[in-house]
Amino acid sequence: MTAKRASGVTLVTVAPITHSPPQHPENALEIPWITKRRLGLDDARSWVIVNEVNRIVWPGPDLRSISRDEPERFAYGFLPPSFYDQLAQRIAASARDQKLKIVYRTE
Repeated sequence: MTAKRASGVTLVTVAPITHSPPQHPENALEIPWITKRRLGLDDARSWVIVNEVNRIVWPGPDLRSISRDEPERFAYGFLPPSFYDQLAQRIAASARDQKLKIVYRTE
């Protein structure tokens, strides 16, 4: 998700992804292996954290190009709609339950 502020700064909201198994499974959503493979990610299990999001300035040091050949490429691809919907619902539930941590990254 992106939002442009009156100052002209664009903020991007991203959910963290980790290889570490969650201590509290309700706070994470495992990325299906087939999705990871289609996106060109590694084979290790990964989870999206659903009770924390990072807000970062675009462009900035926290989002880097994923391709040396295509320096303007920052995205691996789209999530399947069913996975995206489940992820969005889980993040929205965290927000609704006042359990969503928003981290503003400024470096």
